Amino acid sequence: MSEELSNEVLEILVCTKCSSELNYFKDKNKLVCKKCNKEFKVENGIPNMVSD
Repeated sequence: MSEELSNEVLEILVCTKCSSELNYFKDKNKLVCKKCNKEFKVENGIPNMVSD
């Protein structure tokens, strides 16, 4: 079972590549940058923000 990210967490997270806001797709368990489209996986309610 996957946990959802809270609104408080979503408000402070930004893209590690360009520092833009992120869209959260909870059905796909990922965050996507609004500007550069970089994707970040969310596993067990924890976003993996490690940048390549």
